[in-house]
Amino acid sequence: MEKKRNNSRKAESGGKKKPPLYFRILRGLYVFFTTLWSHIEDVIAFLYVKGRRLFRRIKKAVLEKWHQSRKERAQRKIQRKEEKTERAIQKKEQKILEKEKRELAAMQKAERLRAHDPVLEEVQRQKRLQQKRKRDRRIGRAVLVLLSVVLAAQLLMLALAGALYVKTGVSLNFGKIELLLEEGKTKKTVNISVENGYDANGQPMVDMSALASWLGFHTISDGTNVYYILSNGTRIVLEQESRVAHLGGSLVMLSAPVHFAGERVYAPLELITDYTTGLGVSYSEKEKRLTLSRQKDEEKSNATVTVYKELVLTAAAIEAAPLPVWIMWQQDGAETRN
Repeated sequence: MEKKRNNSRKAESGGKKKPPLYFRILRGLYVFFTTLWSHIEDVIAFLYVKGRRLFRRIKKAVLEKWHQSRKERAQRKIQRKEEKTERAIQKKEQKILEKEKRELAAMQKAERLRAHDPVLEEVQRQKRLQQKRKRDRRIGRAVLVLLSVVLAAQLLMLALAGALYVKTGVSLNFGKIELLLEEGKTKKTVNISVENGYDANGQPMVDMSALASWLGFHTISDGTNVYYILSNGTRIVLEQESRVAHLGGSLVMLSAPVHFAGERVYAPLELITDYTTGLGVSYSEKEKRLTLSRQKDEEKSNATVTVYKELVLTAAAIEAAPLPVWIMWQQDGAETRN
């Protein structure tokens, strides 16, 4: 009977041997955990999707809230600023109102005093009238002093102009040109009036007095003639209102007469440009500036010491017509030195 059952089981199983129990247990566990893991993966995927959507919603909500708070802060800031401005305006208006109240109270008090004390009102009126009179007197004295000063200045200018005209024959004029004396970086400016700065032909004149003082010439004058001794011993003699110049004992004819103005001597520019060497000459008509600059001696100068050329007479001056010995710097035993 048992044999028939075994045979029937074999026939039902296809004649194959049934696997052992532990194998079937392991296979069942494998199938269980595999199925469980697939469900876990589905759950994880579901949670990831849901979590991602939730994160996006949270992020969006947080950003919206942040922007909203930012707008609220900006609005609060603007509101605080407006409130501050409004408080300042109110404070200012309050001060103005208080000032007006004080002024009104003072006016009312003054009116009450005037209404109850006519003597006080009369005293105040007399006081205001007296102050007004004092102020008018001060203004009148100031105007009188100003007019006196202006008149005195005009009279003084007229007197100076008359004295200058009597002494030199030149009218007073504030127009001027500049004589600029340059020696390297050292510059000296001499202002010359227009009457003395140009000759009749409109050509610039040289202030020989300033030039002699600048170059260290020995100068002797008797008021009509002036005698210059250069550093090399040669002589230049100029005569007032004369076109003749005596250069080193020779005679040259200038384009314009020499002009004396007090103690100053003015000679035509050609005396420097045509008959002397050692000075550079330039003239600016626009700036009305005559510039005389000492020329550098390249042979005697070095890197540390600069030597300038001396003013000497040219060959044209030396070869002019000779003159007899002429000594005019001594007259009646008197000698004038500048």
